[in-house]
Amino acid sequence: MIFITRIISAVMAVIMALVTLNGTVTKSSDYPSSDNYPYTLEDMSVVYDNVDENGNYYPLVVVPGISHSITYVVDRDYNSSAAEDPSRPPIKKDAFGNDLQSGTVIFDVPEILKTVASNLIAPLVKSVIAQKDCGLVDAIGKVADTAFSAQKTLPDGTFANNEIGLLEFNGSFADFATPADAETQSYMQYQCDYLYRILPLRAISDIIGEDNLFFFTFSLFADPMSSAQRLDRYIDMVLQKTGAKKVNLLPISLGGTVFTAFCDQFTDTDKVNTIVNVVPVLNGTQSVTDMFNRSFDVSAEFWYNAGIPMMISEFTEYGELIGHAVNFLLRALPAEVNAAMLTKIYDILFNNLFVNTPQIWAMVTKEAYPELAEKFLSDKEHSPVRSKTDAFYQAQLDLADNIKKMTANGIKINIISGYGLHTGDARYNFFHVTANADNVNGDGVINIESTALGATAALPGEKLSEGGRLSPDGEIDASTGVLPDNTWYFYNMHHEDAANNAPVINLAVALMYSHEVENVKSKPEKYPQFNGNSDNWFIRRWRYNDMKNLYADYQAGKLDWSQETVEECKAIMYDCERVMRATIADAEFCKETTRRVNEFCAKQGKISEENAKLLTQKQLNELPEWAKALTKIITFVDDTVFKIYGDKAYSEFWKTYFKEKIQHRVWFSVLYLFILQLLLHQLCHQLFRRYQNYFLQTSDTLFLQWLLFRQNLHRR
Repeated sequence: MIFITRIISAVMAVIMALVTLNGTVTKSSDYPSSDNYPYTLEDMSVVYDNVDENGNYYPLVVVPGISHSITYVVDRDYNSSAAEDPSRPPIKKDAFGNDLQSGTVIFDVPEILKTVASNLIAPLVKSVIAQKDCGLVDAIGKVADTAFSAQKTLPDGTFANNEIGLLEFNGSFADFATPADAETQSYMQYQCDYLYRILPLRAISDIIGEDNLFFFTFSLFADPMSSAQRLDRYIDMVLQKTGAKKVNLLPISLGGTVFTAFCDQFTDTDKVNTIVNVVPVLNGTQSVTDMFNRSFDVSAEFWYNAGIPMMISEFTEYGELIGHAVNFLLRALPAEVNAAMLTKIYDILFNNLFVNTPQIWAMVTKEAYPELAEKFLSDKEHSPVRSKTDAFYQAQLDLADNIKKMTANGIKINIISGYGLHTGDARYNFFHVTANADNVNGDGVINIESTALGATAALPGEKLSEGGRLSPDGEIDASTGVLPDNTWYFYNMHHEDAANNAPVINLAVALMYSHEVENVKSKPEKYPQFNGNSDNWFIRRWRYNDMKNLYADYQAGKLDWSQETVEECKAIMYDCERVMRATIADAEFCKETTRRVNEFCAKQGKISEENAKLLTQKQLNELPEWAKALTKIITFVDDTVFKIYGDKAYSEFWKTYFKEKIQHRVWFSVLYLFILQLLLHQLCHQLFRRYQNYFLQTSDTLFLQWLLFRQNLHRR
């Protein structure tokens, strides 16, 4: 599934550097304390004492989500003996010199652009002029086929056009990390540092050591049953390399499918100590199931009014503004042509990547699989794929029993889930296109029945009438889950936020490396079964390190700070540490600390004031005032156009206009033109204000004269 692609979380964690292996912390008196959060650093101290019989930490094997398992097109002409970097795999490059690799779908951009130029432009122009399909749908099909060709699979499960390789970390992080004094990096050193940058892994390696941290990868286009066999062999490698007798496993998101297959084939394993599943796919996802069923929301309101702004908002805070503007462009073609193009694109996506890929079939729910498999895989040609998908389906059916057996054999298995969101809420808004997006409760990507394997849930915002162990908000009954005493729930936590929510991170670390928490009853005041969400992304990834570097520069005499500035820096650092060490979510304290640390770094020149403001706005979902006003205007215009004309193209407006009494339309025509004039005026003002110097240095053009005229009008 290409849509679950973005960084799906890893877990491990930002535990502060001030915490030593025996759990001691820096005294809170060293920093001025904020009164906005009741827990001190002493309250949050943890003793990491879960070790093997020799006193060593169990090695950790991360089984990540799909975006962190890199696949690549193999360069068959690659000469490893002549390579400058022996660590680099034989990755083919495109015509622009870029590596043909990805954590999801590999796109050969030059080839796509070539196909667009040679096939799409002429039919598009003809279709707009003629207001019908003049070869545009077929041209779109050629572009889509090119776009999804790199990893195209055949009915027998093999690749059609290329040999596809998998980037593997056949060693610990100690084998791949860049030395502190290194001036250059090898390919694998860069990949290791990349994982450190995007996943909260460095702090845990500081606890258990880089030589105990391992990263197992698997292909999105493989078979999860085969991937589980690879995982078993990978564990053997880890045990041999470290001398340990057992490992800890951390399956994340799609890694849950590999966990499912592993439990089925290695139920009696004695090589695993603790498993912590973080927002795992344990029974498919409703969204992928909808995709296989072709159950989509194709209403006119979605595609011509609300849907596009919602989806674009995923990529920019100006998404609503841009999306409503895009809605106007959609009307250049008739609705039936737009629908035919979308159908064509999906047909090719489905046939090239979905239907012949066992790993993607693993994201179909066990309830829906039999009917869908019979529909798409019942012919002889698909029998090789069917045998693999059937095997995984059986693993799905047996998973609850397998988990209970493994638990009885002494393996500690835990689950961390998010709930309180419809599919597509908060992020990944494009999931709203699936028909059942509003009919599930989950983390915005995976429904709770899958991540918590059997937990009962009301729809977000609603309450269950009864249950054996209800959440405080009444949405969840934990008693029906496969592990009622070892499943933790985080309200309003998006799938991706599992890696940014400090209580999740710290819980996962404690479950694996501390005896402080064995289950939900161990220490509920510190690790409650039902918790919340606090996004510490900017603090963890950027600003805390900036603050530490600034303070180090002050101590080294590089910065001339007043005592007031020093105390402010210490206070903010202290609160940053509390945010990252928290086990109880406090979203407001996290947001306020983010605002303070951004402002301080901007004041000290670490980042620009504008960037600090934008970062804070992004976290708080705020827009500049001019953007808010402009969004309201264009949204009103778009809503009004849709209310009157629906999904009609511009060429069809006249039909609606004359169907009713003309006088009822005159007012709208005047209002519409007036609003468009205001919109154009504001756009020109913003354009001139932002790029005034550039325009003044440009040759005297009619466009420049017009902008100057508009600016003078505005000043008057």
